[in-house]
Amino acid sequence: MKRIFYILMLFKLVFSADSNMESSIEKKYQLAQDYRNKQMIEDCLRELFDIKDEYLKANFDIASIYYQEYKNYDIALEFFNFIIKKYESDLDSNIDFLEENLNIYKNAIFFSAYIYVNDLELYTKGKKMYELFIEKFSDDELADDAMHELKALNDEINQIEILKNNLK
Repeated sequence: MKRIFYILMLFKLVFSADSNMESSIEKKYQLAQDYRNKQMIEDCLRELFDIKDEYLKANFDIASIYYQEYKNYDIALEFFNFIIKKYESDLDSNIDFLEENLNIYKNAIFFSAYIYVNDLELYTKGKKMYELFIEKFSDDELADDAMHELKALNDEINQIEILKNNLK
């Protein structure tokens, strides 16, 4: 009987600690959002960097800030690509993680494609990401935008090939 009591106490401690950690992460994330709303970007980033390893959405927000506030496309892509790799590396394991982060994953693919094409003019990488988006999320409302971007991109790539051939 004593043994069962100790096991129950151990479970309570483990789940309590896990719950406190989640609560702490959520508080830090909310604080980061408050800072961002007040345009206190450095403070916001500090909070997001503190939780980025435990909370995938923090990585998305970091990417968004570097894209929108600093126009630093390379750092934004680094964080979007981290989200994509992290999500895809967990495909066979944690169902809750996948469900909680599906929209973050989806948007990371779309926005990375957008940055590759529209900001960095890395058309091949952008095309690959738009194709991935359409393959995985063909029913999503952004799929039409991705198809439109892909069509425009294909037209542009064809024009580049024609110009290259004319130069030979």
